[in-house]
Amino acid sequence: VIVATGQVGQKPPVFVWDSDSMECYATLNLHMAAVPCMAFNMAGDVLLTVGMDNYHTIGCWNWREGQLLATTRGHNAPVNNITFDHFRTDDGAVTHYLKDAQNNPIEGLSVATSGKDHIKFWHLDGAWTFRGKTGTFGKGGTEDILCQKFIKSGTIVTGTPSGNILVWNAETTLVTN
Repeated sequence: VIVATGQVGQKPPVFVWDSDSMECYATLNLHMAAVPCMAFNMAGDVLLTVGMDNYHTIGCWNWREGQLLATTRGHNAPVNNITFDHFRTDDGAVTHYLKDAQNNPIEGLSVATSGKDHIKFWHLDGAWTFRGKTGTFGKGGTEDILCQKFIKSGTIVTGTPSGNILVWNAETTLVTN
């Protein structure tokens, strides 16, 4: 099984390794302070990493080649979770899309990040450009997000310290419950 582990330190590396043989396949360097969360895409060839620098920088890697494909500022507040939307049609197409200014679908990878008082919905297009929209909490105000999981394409469920379970629409960036 291929796994990734993040470290803590001034310039903490991310190691990608085989959990059975303990062989290290890649050492990836980008972040400062710590790497609190990571996620592989469904094919396992793209790895997203998040750092604990002031901007909680997100890195997108072709880890097999050790190639950094893209970076972006994640959020001013700590980012504790990052998840790919793995729900696809049988032919691998995305079943939910972010839209451009003309309301046309943008193909690519859909991702969500969350943490202290925020959730953000990202899209990685074919040129490895991040586009993000911050989620809008309901009348109860913002809450920290402790965990998140896509349950179908474009729908993510999050859990909060108060025990609330929030269901989000990634396209509208609104809580739906």
